[in-house]
Amino acid sequence: MSYINIKTGDKRTVLPTTKIREDGSPIQGATLKDWSVDGWREIVGFDPAPEGTRVTAYTPEEIEGTLTCIMRVKSYVNIAAEQAQIEAAAIAAEQNRIEMEQAMKLQEGDFALWSKQLRFLMAVIQGQHPAIDYKAEWKKFNK
Repeated sequence: MSYINIKTGDKRTVLPTTKIREDGSPIQGATLKDWSVDGWREIVGFDPAPEGTRVTAYTPEEIEGTLTCIMRVKSYVNIAAEQAQIEAAAIAAEQNRIEMEQAMKLQEGDFALWSKQLRFLMAVIQGQHPAIDYKAEWKKFNK
């Protein structure tokens, strides 16, 4: 059996067997009738999900004159639409991963170019390449 508190929304599979009255005295072997004053009801059924949907929330509907309730569908999602959103998110995530990977490769390429340019400039500054055609070399590095 399952129980729900129609006042708080709490759910339980078992109700405690001891309940404390307002005057502080215990009720040993407390039953659903004892707990019903606090809003507890036995769940006797669930509405089925509409075709092609998945239920996201239920709400209890008390059956008058009893200590029971039926759980009615409160909200649901379309399974096909949900799957399409998941697939779209996966595609977007993969595209983002590819773009990040490409950006990293560009940065690595830029770093390699900058490194070559820096080594060339350091050699020129230190005067280690007096016979180099500096303009031709600079063009080579900037391809």
